[in-house]
Amino acid sequence: MRIVTWANPSGPEPHPEEKLAPAADSKQPWVSILVGRNGSRKSLLLRFLAEAALGTDSVRLQNHPTLKPRLKTHPPNAVAARVIAISGTPFDRFRRQKLPTSTTKVVLQEAEARYYYLGLKAANGATGLSQSVRTLAHLLFDQPQRHLPTQSKNIFEFLQLLPRLSVVLRRHSSISVSRNDKDRGSLPLSAMSPEKLTRRFRELSAELNRHVREMAVDKRSTHGEREARVLSLRSVLDNRAKVRQALAKLPGNFAFSLANGVPKSHPSASSPDLGCHVNDLIEVGLVVVSHIALFRADAEEKQVVVPESDLSSGQWQLLSSMLELSLAATDNSVVFIDEPENSLHPGWQISYIDLLTRMLSGTNGCHVVVATHSPLIASGVRTKEGNVVQLVRLDSAPLGVSMVPRELTYGWEAGDVYHDVFEMKTTRAKSFIEHVDRALEIVGTGQIATEFAELKRLSVLLQGMSESLPSQDPMRQIIAAIVAVVNSQPARTKAA
Repeated sequence: MRIVTWANPSGPEPHPEEKLAPAADSKQPWVSILVGRNGSRKSLLLRFLAEAALGTDSVRLQNHPTLKPRLKTHPPNAVAARVIAISGTPFDRFRRQKLPTSTTKVVLQEAEARYYYLGLKAANGATGLSQSVRTLAHLLFDQPQRHLPTQSKNIFEFLQLLPRLSVVLRRHSSISVSRNDKDRGSLPLSAMSPEKLTRRFRELSAELNRHVREMAVDKRSTHGEREARVLSLRSVLDNRAKVRQALAKLPGNFAFSLANGVPKSHPSASSPDLGCHVNDLIEVGLVVVSHIALFRADAEEKQVVVPESDLSSGQWQLLSSMLELSLAATDNSVVFIDEPENSLHPGWQISYIDLLTRMLSGTNGCHVVVATHSPLIASGVRTKEGNVVQLVRLDSAPLGVSMVPRELTYGWEAGDVYHDVFEMKTTRAKSFIEHVDRALEIVGTGQIATEFAELKRLSVLLQGMSESLPSQDPMRQIIAAIVAVVNSQPARTKAA
């Protein structure tokens, strides 16, 4: 599925459609790059498009009038199989979400079951690494065979990691023996507390009964997250004997890997049988994700453990977002990405679009919309595989923003992209250019005699600055010419 045009037909005046991408058939992922100045509403547009792809009739965001998103797609009236939102910033506008488990997807509202938020924000609004770790673990456990997708090998190779990882689970602290337990007896600290677990099962059973009673009174056709919670509770309580035995054996190491590029399943020797779906145990608060361990080969080709906490913010952001995308995407998915360049070295920004399309290589007909300030990302889209659109603030347009198609910049130098697409006159330091421009203005307008003192001051300043410029930088010649003009002035001008 591809989004061709969008519109917001709310308000007193009709708004024209804005074109996002051409209508054409393509099995390869199509990547639309959105560029624009700060304040050009890129994040708002991403939220608007995501809601439209989910079929939302109207959206009300803080400090904005009600929006009524409408799309035209190719093929016509197509429905996105999944809508995936990826964010490199905690300030994105995407809706927050609790990821559905395989047990509960059947009762969630259609939009909820198709939506995946792969970002830094938890459902309660908190942000941080732990949310990203939980999301990755959730998607891994949601795979029927519990293995890595084949295309994920690309991100491991890029980061020079082995194509495997382990998710370590532990019991929730509420059912473990603590130092404050007066009746812990001979049980060691952190061991499972049978009494606490029994009490927790009673609490879960009471919660289940309460939900069932309330749903019987409330005759709405669907209860969404409440029904999903009920299914998780029933799954755990119906298997409480096995769950009790499994919890006593935690923490447990659950391995996911590729062997020679082929997904590999792991036996229960390293992954204990928890009696029901892992994500259900996490949902009801009996199990938590402790951490994720990665692996690399040392100089002697031996495996070395790399905790996720040892990765830089850029390494973890790239690994988690790409791996989560490969796990979540299916044919005809629509993917929205907000500011992926955050924390990424320029060398990695150059490779971003290539990695992105590799992660989607196992899918057909996906459309990816990326909002970015990076010319290195914008120039990564190949001919016939994407397009570049500039957002311009326009009060009379839908959402107060209009879209202007730009030339594809694949293979361009970053400076050319800055100039032609991002409309920057220069990438040099602003104060440096102001000094040069002022000196050239004095010379070019014939003010040397009257402004000689300022010109001389600028020439001395620029001559010192030029020493740090690259030896082949043409700006050296410009500064040298300014200095030469100052030195060539007659003595009476200098004296004046």
